[in-house]
Amino acid sequence: IQSRSGESVHNVTIQALGPLIDGCPIGDQTENQSVDGSRFRMHFKTEIEMSGWFFETGTEDISQDPVVFTVDALDSGGQWKQIATSFRRVNDDASMHYLLRPYATSRERRYQNRLPLLFTQP
Repeated sequence: IQSRSGESVHNVTIQALGPLIDGCPIGDQTENQSVDGSRFRMHFKTEIEMSGWFFETGTEDISQDPVVFTVDALDSGGQWKQIATSFRRVNDDASMHYLLRPYATSRERRYQNRLPLLFTQP
C-alpha cells in the first residue's frame, strides 16, 4: 500500500474493507478480521460470491489514504490470486483498462470507495 503522500504505508489507515455484490455491501459475512502492518485480512464464515469490494477511508489525515494497492484472495484450490489493484479496472465490455496514475481515493473522511474485481477474459 502506498499513501497519497507517496510514502509506503506500514500500518493500514482504512476504517473498513469488505465485499460487494452488484455494488452493495454484503451483510456481515466475516468470521474475523486482522491487521498486520499494511495487510488487512478478512476471513469469511463460508465461501462467498462477490462482484466488487470497498474500502472506507479513515479519520486520519488525507495524506495517509491508500492510493496504490492490490487485493488478493485465496481461491478454492488454496492459491492466492490478485483480484483487484489500483492500476487496472474492467470496462463494461470486459476489457482491461490500465491507469497511469494512482487510484483517486476520495478525500472525504469515512467515505466508501467501491471498486470492481478484476476478471480475465475466457
